[in-house]
Amino acid sequence: DLGTWPEADLDRIAGLIERYRGFRETVHTGRVEFHGQPSDPVYAVEFGSPDQTVLLVHGRPGRPAATLFPRTLVPGADYRIGARMVAATEAAAGVTVEFGLADDADLLVLDRVR
Repeated sequence: DLGTWPEADLDRIAGLIERYRGFRETVHTGRVEFHGQPSDPVYAVEFGSPDQTVLLVHGRPGRPAATLFPRTLVPGADYRIGARMVAATEAAAGVTVEFGLADDADLLVLDRVR
């Protein structure tokens, strides 16, 4: 019953839904790449379109630091990851996963800016 949820939880859910709307098309229509196996300490599913790359990341407890190597980037393009700008070559050389969304999951969205 959403009417019983604390306001802070409702605000967080609303923010996550809004964030999802920003990459939904890429997840539904983009090229899919798998990083590892679901049983690995860190596993990710990558969705890529010409304008965006999305990595849905799962990490098991006790996992090592995680670095992913996106495969669906457009060569020569520049991307925004949060507030940071990176070239496709820099991102393809490895993107660190901070696990800031949750202890066992994170989301990396690379938006193409040029």
